[in-house]
Amino acid sequence: MNKILNHCVGLACALLVFTLQSSSLVADDLQEDRAEADQYYQAQQYRESYKLYYKLAKKGDHHSQAQLAAMFARGEGTEIDLIDAYAWSMLAAQGGDETALKQCDELLSQIGDKAKAEKKAEKLNKKYSDQALSEQAAKRERMKRSHEMGGCTGGKLGCSSH
Repeated sequence: MNKILNHCVGLACALLVFTLQSSSLVADDLQEDRAEADQYYQAQQYRESYKLYYKLAKKGDHHSQAQLAAMFARGEGTEIDLIDAYAWSMLAAQGGDETALKQCDELLSQIGDKAKAEKKAEKLNKKYSDQALSEQAAKRERMKRSHEMGGCTGGKLGCSSH
C-alpha cells in the first residue's frame, strides 16, 4: 500500500511540474505571438495581425480581444462589423481593460440591433471567457487523467469527463 501511495504522490508531483512548465511555455508562446501581431499591426499589415489576434483572442488573451474589437470597428484586416467589435470588446473588458469598457458603451450606442449585439457577446462569452476556457481546460485535464489511470477504453465513448 505504501508503494502505491508513494507512486501516486510521485506521479502527482511530476504532473504538477509538467503543468507549471507547460504553462510557462504557453505564456512564452503567447507573448511571442502577441509581439508578432503587434508588429504586423504597426506595419499596417492588418490581415496578418488580424489572424494572429484572432487566434490569441480565442485563447482568452484580453489584449488581443481588445485589438480585434478595434479592428472590427475600423475595418482593419476585416470588414467593419460593430456587433463583432462590441462582442470582442465585452470579452476584453472582463480582463479589466478600461478602454475596452468605454469602447463597449460607445459601440453599443452606435448599433441599431442591440439585442443582436448582446446575443453575439453572450455567444463569445460562452466560448472564450476566462471561465469558459478554464472549464474547457479542466475537462480536458479530467479526461487526460482518466485515460492515464485506465478509465478509458481507447475511444471517446469509454472516457469519463467527470
